[in-house]
Amino acid sequence: MAEPSSAARLVPFFPTHVIAEPWPAFEAHAGALRDAILARRAAHPDETPRWSSGTDLPDWGGEAARALCAHVQARIDAMTVDKAQDGDRRRFRWAATLWADLLTRHGAIDLHAFPGTSWTAICCIDDGYGGDADPMLGGELVFLDPRYPEVRTRTPELRTRRQDGSADQHEVRLRAASGQIVIFPSWLMHGVRPFGGGGSRISIAMTFRADRLR
Repeated sequence: MAEPSSAARLVPFFPTHVIAEPWPAFEAHAGALRDAILARRAAHPDETPRWSSGTDLPDWGGEAARALCAHVQARIDAMTVDKAQDGDRRRFRWAATLWADLLTRHGAIDLHAFPGTSWTAICCIDDGYGGDADPMLGGELVFLDPRYPEVRTRTPELRTRRQDGSADQHEVRLRAASGQIVIFPSWLMHGVRPFGGGGSRISIAMTFRADRLR
């Protein structure tokens, strides 16, 4: 069997930029956001396991919602380059849309994307696990490989080997954690697996569209 050269290395071309990080100001704003979302749900009840607010969250989310939006916008600014920009003069501005999602037991969100926008972010306000680390509770954020199903149509049981030696998968799952923000390109298909926690999963979703300045 041919042995790989000691100089060989696996180079991941065309990576998808996904950032998962804690919101530094979470403790300062979490209570206000949670209270505002629960009050909104009480005023606009829905008996299904998934409740979503309208996209008017900035109107009733207060300073906490504005602080979250400003933080995420600063992060996507740092991740985005306008190759035609002349000096410090910006050619685009971000138009943000925000709404809240609340899942109760068995609630889920189907796979979807956001055409017409550049970036999407999700901030978990309350993961609903109540400190329970049981992986069977589900509720993970799921990302679908954008190459799927092409990478499984010929010989599904054959997979490429990743840098850590494991087999490539067609989806990635991230377990929710209160205070975590996940930022990713809006074309990336994503959803939430059925949630089985004892509490309510509360999150804020954001999309950012690049509007050209005149």
